[in-house]
Amino acid sequence: MKVTINNNEEAVFDKLANIKKTNDNFYKTLITNFNDDNFKGWYKEHVFENFKIGFGSIKTIKGYRIHFNIKGESIEMLFNLQGKFTIHIPEKGSKYSFNSNSHNINFYSNTKGCLECESSESFIVRLNLSPLFFIQYLPDDIRFDDFKRLINDKKFGKINSENCLINSKMHFLIKEVIDSEWDNHFRKIHITSKILDLLLLQLYQFTPSVLEKNTTKLTTTETNKIRKVYEYILNNYTSPLTLSLLCKEIGTNEYALKKGFKTAFGITVFKFIANLRMNKAKELLLKGYTVNEVSEKVSYKNPQHFSTAFKKKFGTSPSKFLSELSSYKIKN
Repeated sequence: MKVTINNNEEAVFDKLANIKKTNDNFYKTLITNFNDDNFKGWYKEHVFENFKIGFGSIKTIKGYRIHFNIKGESIEMLFNLQGKFTIHIPEKGSKYSFNSNSHNINFYSNTKGCLECESSESFIVRLNLSPLFFIQYLPDDIRFDDFKRLINDKKFGKINSENCLINSKMHFLIKEVIDSEWDNHFRKIHITSKILDLLLLQLYQFTPSVLEKNTTKLTTTETNKIRKVYEYILNNYTSPLTLSLLCKEIGTNEYALKKGFKTAFGITVFKFIANLRMNKAKELLLKGYTVNEVSEKVSYKNPQHFSTAFKKKFGTSPSKFLSELSSYKIKN
């Protein structure tokens, strides 16, 4: 499969079963359906003056590659709701993997590459902005200087070295973008406002971590211990953890651990672990695991306790969360 995109206009695929187009004075809508032996599904785009939104659901064999040629310049807010894929950029000799429920922001400038599907089912949402539209909202923060240089030098790259998890607020905003019921100029206003809300949440996640900001309040020895326990938790948060176990790992006492961690992150150790487990739980639910399976995988012995914790974190139960996500798969 090959796709060509000129100056943020619609994606042109070389293999497709049929394509539907509608136009009005403010935007055009295109729906492409695929029915190849190894590639089935659909992709829908709304193309506006300074941006476009694209989203689609596909089923394919693992390892299938979609070769792309993006002509001109484009900022891409990329949200991978389901599945796993890797972006290969030959001219840079690099590749970037995206797991389910993750996001990042990419810059393309006459970029050729391919997207390799590593899951049999995928659902991707792409919000493409013109650089001039995007740059006016990029904060004047040293954290984003490298990305600004990529744009100025017209080189492909991503705004953050690591992808971040899509949080619940992002999910609901994405749903509003996809399901916008406004028409004509009102749809443009509505979608623009939601894109800016999404961009705000993305950029906030990409700013320096709380740990980097607050460790100045700790001694060097305390900072090193908190960093060590932080890394240990990240690698083991789906396993049963206790304060005594963590203290043993870093060589400190419970009082110093709790005080140092609260100073660095602004929350307790167990609140931090709970947040990690809930984000992992959401990712597993998106991958198709049952509520009981997810509960066990994130160290909740009682599924009811897990459901209560999930609802407290995200404002909705695990079963309702899955029900709401199913509405993404719009029938064309």
